[in-house]
Amino acid sequence: VLVSVFLPASRARLSRSLTENARAFHNKAEDESERLGPLLQNLTNAYLGPAFASGNTAGGHITLDQLPAVMNTSAPLCMRSSYQLLKDNHHLKHDARQQLGLFLKGIGVTMEDSVAFWREEFMKGGKTSEQFDKQYAYNIRHSYGVEGKRTNYTAYSCVKIINSTPVGDQAGHGCPYKHWDAGRLHSSLTSMRLSPAVVSDVVDKAKNHHYQVACMKVYEALHPTGIIEEGLNHPNQYFQNSLKYYEEKAEKEGKASGKTASKDKEMAKDKDAPADASEATPMAVDPTAIAT
Repeated sequence: VLVSVFLPASRARLSRSLTENARAFHNKAEDESERLGPLLQNLTNAYLGPAFASGNTAGGHITLDQLPAVMNTSAPLCMRSSYQLLKDNHHLKHDARQQLGLFLKGIGVTMEDSVAFWREEFMKGGKTSEQFDKQYAYNIRHSYGVEGKRTNYTAYSCVKIINSTPVGDQAGHGCPYKHWDAGRLHSSLTSMRLSPAVVSDVVDKAKNHHYQVACMKVYEALHPTGIIEEGLNHPNQYFQNSLKYYEEKAEKEGKASGKTASKDKEMAKDKDAPADASEATPMAVDPTAIAT
């Protein structure tokens, strides 16, 4: 029990330290860069955060009814683009299915819902239910650890996605900040209603190979008060923080709305009340109800 409590926090602190060291590295003298370069480069390529094998931070599930909305508001560009390509073409190649499928598993889509989701999309693309079961269903169940070696596969980290090698615009996987050309990236960011200044900054970061920094810039622009202190290292980390941001925002707005409604009710009550106390009708009191 203690391990499950302290391990995530330790991983987060270590990940944050690695990110800070990577930033500090760029400010070191040339001789230090040569000496420490290989070590720090290897460290920053390691992902040591949460595994994201299944479920979100709160341990809940994302239903298929909720999926379109949360993919639009809380998925990072890599997953949003894969999801949209699937919706447009009703098919994804193997590597893209793995990248998106494990992400969906990590955010809390159940195996049963995942099979139903992919079946529906592929049948829209012309596959029969029998063809889907024969060609694709096993791999989905395998990724959830109920087939084959029964390995509980985890969602891909940023490092794994950045180091992938997608070919062509229809590959459906990879990191948009690394693998897309500037024009395509600019167009996609603009469609997300980001300001021209933010779009320009993000594209510039991507050109200079700061892919995770570029993704963080997008997150910060879409979540003005949202902070990921440990740095952005995983698509599911992006999703979880975004989901938490919007849940807290909705809660605050709900409380504010409740206060406004209560104030309006009090004002209406005051308006309807008699202007003079002598005009008020005395309230009947049951003597037996008074505590002695």
